[in-house]
Amino acid sequence: GYAIINRADGAGVCCTCGGKDEKEKILLIKGPFCFVFNKETDPTPKYAISLAHMKTVMQPSSHGMHHMTIETSLGDKEWELSFEQENIAKQFADTFKQQAAVGEADEVRKRLGHEDLLEKRASVKYAEKVANKKTEDQPEKRENAGFEEMNREANMLGAVY
Repeated sequence: GYAIINRADGAGVCCTCGGKDEKEKILLIKGPFCFVFNKETDPTPKYAISLAHMKTVMQPSSHGMHHMTIETSLGDKEWELSFEQENIAKQFADTFKQQAAVGEADEVRKRLGHEDLLEKRASVKYAEKVANKKTEDQPEKRENAGFEEMNREANMLGAVY
């Protein structure tokens, strides 16, 4: 489906304001990965997100948008998403949860040496091969961006004196 997606910056859900990308992207979940495309006609995704050990958390709706975060199992916010349609947001969250569990189970099988027992469709195998390359293309997470912005403003004000 279509959604606005941005890296979380440690300052809480910002509802896509203040210098964040406000263009809708195409999100496609295939196997235990979420692929992010700029537009439907793109031949390859801009980047991919591994779903294993991640969860979605619905946030309060605002400005006609339905917000959610993608968080680690420890609760660290990694991504912020905004959907126009509530049913698409819920469907995304449900599919995300199912495929995150698949990804975690696959990791356990590999760790136990049962990788040969994984029977996957060719399309899922190909998607995983692409995802392993595209997870490296994710935008960097800006830790404590709000704090950095306050420091930058304080330095600018200090220079005025």
